[in-house]
Parts: sequence; C-alpha cells; structure tokens
Amino acid sequence: MIKKIALLLFVLSPFLSISQNKTIENFFAMHQDDEKATHITMEGWLLQMAAANLGESLEQKAVQAIQKLRILIFDQGNKVSKKDQDKLISGLKKEQFESLLSLREGTTHMELLVQEQAGAITNLLLTILEEDNYVCLNAEGSMPIEEFRKLNIDIDGNTLQQIKKYTNNNP
Repeated sequence: MIKKIALLLFVLSPFLSISQNKTIENFFAMHQDDEKATHITMEGWLLQMAAANLGESLEQKAVQAIQKLRILIFDQGNKVSKKDQDKLISGLKKEQFESLLSLREGTTHMELLVQEQAGAITNLLLTILEEDNYVCLNAEGSMPIEEFRKLNIDIDGNTLQQIKKYTNNNP
C-alpha cells in the first residue's frame, strides 16, 4: 500500500501552482522544525532532471509541470493531531481548494485537495494521517485539467472516481 501511495504522490505532484498558500505555509512552518519531522523541498528544475528518465510519457509531463514540491513526514511518532489536520483542510476549502478524495480506513485518513485556476490544476495537497505516521505532500505548478483527465490513477485496483467526477465536471 505504501508503494502505491508513493507512486500516487509522484504521479499527482505535477499538477500544481507557484503561488504561496498561507494556510499551507503556516501548517508547514508549525511542524517542519520538529525533531521527529522530515521536511523535503524540491524545486522544479531538480524534478525536471528526474523526469528526463521517464521518457516521453504522461508521467513525464506531470513531473515537468511541478514548480515546487514539499513533503512533510512523521514516520515514528506523529505530532500532527486530527484537529491540526481538520484545521488545514477547512482553511484550504476557504481558499477555494476542492476535495477530490477523502478516505478513511480504520485509523488512517487520506485527503486529496486541488486548487484550480483558468482550466489548470495549480496546487495539490495530499495528506495521510495515521496514529503513528503522517505524510503531507504539496505540489505547486500548473497542469491543464485535460492532461489531468488522462492520468490513470489506481490504488489497490480502485480508480479514484472522485477525480474522474471532478475532471468531468470541469471542462
């Protein structure tokens, strides 16, 4: 499951925007310096170098669309509470982020939100909240919704119907 989530993170990350988002910035600032946190920031030029190895593919286009990628991980001792998570999600919805996916399986909560501008997905946020682990991925850039529609995103054999619904309702 972790490998599939990591692949999902990698494939979805190219659909995003360069505008700084105050809610996301505040969330990262609050947690990134914790001693149990791993915080990674990658600029677009570095991702484009990695994308060169993907060949001519939709995945390559997706990775090349990313201008900035940030990841926050707590893998041994999660310091992000459900309250922090809910505050992050509600703040993003106030900033015109739309929820594409909200899953709960046991104690695991997964959220996928996107922000769209002028027919392109400009900001993507994926969070996975578990009792002892937490992952937050934020990708900024710009990927046309039409390109996003072409991605075949699959988790454990289930296509993300919420994504198809979103992209079919937003020409």
